[in-house]
Amino acid sequence: MDVKITEDAGEYLIQISADEKVALVVYSDSGERIYLPGDSGDLTYYEGTAEHLDKNNGVWSVEHHEKPDSIEVIS
Repeated sequence: MDVKITEDAGEYLIQISADEKVALVVYSDSGERIYLPGDSGDLTYYEGTAEHLDKNNGVWSVEHHEKPDSIEVIS
């Protein structure tokens, strides 16, 4: 499993190379955010629009809206 974080204009693209489904916990200044795989169904854990991990060419990815202090990948 390989994790890559890139920053572009205050948005942080988190990419995880993995064959299996993964979930992602991101810890940042505003607290904890959990991202589930895109086919996990409707998320009601957070107010507002639910964001999911999307898979493309074997890489799971999501844009996080602030700098991550740490992340935890759950597979």
